[in-house]
Amino acid sequence: QEFDNYPYRSGGDGIFYRQYSVVRNSAGQVVGLSQSVGQHNFVAAVPVTVNGIELEAFFQATDSWDFGALMSYAKGEIDDGVVPCNDYLPFDGVPDAGGVPDLAQVIAASGANNLTACASSDRSNFAPLWTGTLTSEYSFAVGGLDAYVRGLWTFYGDSQNDPTNAIDDVGAYNTLNLFTGVRDPEGTWEVMLYGKNVFDSVEITRREANPGSIEFVGVDAVAQGAVSSLAGTVISDYRRIDLSAPREFGINLKYNF
Repeated sequence: QEFDNYPYRSGGDGIFYRQYSVVRNSAGQVVGLSQSVGQHNFVAAVPVTVNGIELEAFFQATDSWDFGALMSYAKGEIDDGVVPCNDYLPFDGVPDAGGVPDLAQVIAASGANNLTACASSDRSNFAPLWTGTLTSEYSFAVGGLDAYVRGLWTFYGDSQNDPTNAIDDVGAYNTLNLFTGVRDPEGTWEVMLYGKNVFDSVEITRREANPGSIEFVGVDAVAQGAVSSLAGTVISDYRRIDLSAPREFGINLKYNF
């Protein structure tokens, strides 16, 4: 697959940029503008090529027992596109591997553009290259009702996330979901018990390169239209992470009117 103007969104917590904020006095009047370092997941239109393959198989073992399998490989890459990037530490045309720039560094590198951009041939998304699923269902009759037991096993291969982040790659992992239920042969109602991620597999699927931080801007004094502002950055001891979905058990009730 080939795409022109593919909407590529910057990963992680986003790209640092020069941010403007309105400064108001105690009466609510606008008395000036302040500047600080912001962060946002900007989008760029880039050419992308995706190469992949998908294989699907189905086997009917008996009238009441079947198996299915699906395997796919897909790798999307940007074809020499230009994307927003963190190129401040230092400003050299290469995305930074970490660190939070201050306002002076952002201004010096980006100028009137307010953020920097880099040529890129990186992955167009951070999903695993390899994925696979195995399914099986056994159906049987219980007191004139249709009953079933079904399993779904999903495999996620290794995944490289943001190439500038050395700590956010994800190793291969898998999950198992189980379902059992009974339903009216006419399809009027159904009751299903389910267990998702029954082995409680826990995987960190994303780690931020930098600890969490927040910019603050305040007014120190306002006199005769002159603004004296306070600004700074507070950096925490923690990084943001994403986790795979936790183990879950539940019941679904369905009735068709």
